[in-house]
Amino acid sequence: MFVHGAFCGAWVWQEHFLPFFAERGCPAYAVSLRGHGTSEGYATLRDASLADYIEDVRSTAAELEQEHGRAPVLVGHSMGGMVVQRVIESYDTRELMQHKRAAAMVLMSSVPPGGLLGTSWHMMLKDPWLFWQMGAIQAFGAGAATVDGVHRAMFTGDAPVELTAAYLSRLQEESMRVQFDLSTAPSPVSTNGKAIPTLVIGAEEDNFVPAWMAQTTARHYTAPCHILPREGHAMMLSHKWPDAAGMLAGWLAEQGLCPQE
Repeated sequence: MFVHGAFCGAWVWQEHFLPFFAERGCPAYAVSLRGHGTSEGYATLRDASLADYIEDVRSTAAELEQEHGRAPVLVGHSMGGMVVQRVIESYDTRELMQHKRAAAMVLMSSVPPGGLLGTSWHMMLKDPWLFWQMGAIQAFGAGAATVDGVHRAMFTGDAPVELTAAYLSRLQEESMRVQFDLSTAPSPVSTNGKAIPTLVIGAEEDNFVPAWMAQTTARHYTAPCHILPREGHAMMLSHKWPDAAGMLAGWLAEQGLCPQE
């Protein structure tokens, strides 16, 4: 079950990842958090809290568990990675250890346990113009951003600009309250993340969540960390998406959670 990051929706997974895993015999689903994609709640999006997003994921995961008779693997990207961390933290540890509620946790270019403040400072110091572009999207919508700015935010320099042009119009505003929650909440307790198989995937050229932050997340959960070379933040949409998908599929197969190719 895939959970998207800020400013987007389940569509980021539908492009490549869902068919990739379905073809390998892994039922794959993606949720649009309230106010995102085609989900209800856009009119009140700015008031949505992190607790609301957690409930969205918990309720969807429970539906999938009931439908398939087994707990899903929770995969979160960027903001969605922190939502997944909080969901895992909220479960009963004994149930998790019995492979109930969640079979595993995968964090892709995830907001680290320390929250959004560190990633914001990193981007502001490394690329102030990019930081301003993200603020413009939040304040005025995707139309306020430039193709170049979004390209730098999502992909690496060698990625076709046509990718960004295709996705720019689909970006949306994000909940201000959630961004506050992500900046001020204490780090998730790591106990539950250590009780189940956990994988952290980072990107070498990520302008939001640099590789060293992904490694910090991995240390928090005593989990393996794989850094994709010459890859940017939106690894599921880039022209190199098979690298991320293949790495995830291989790890899931090692855990007995996905058939071998």
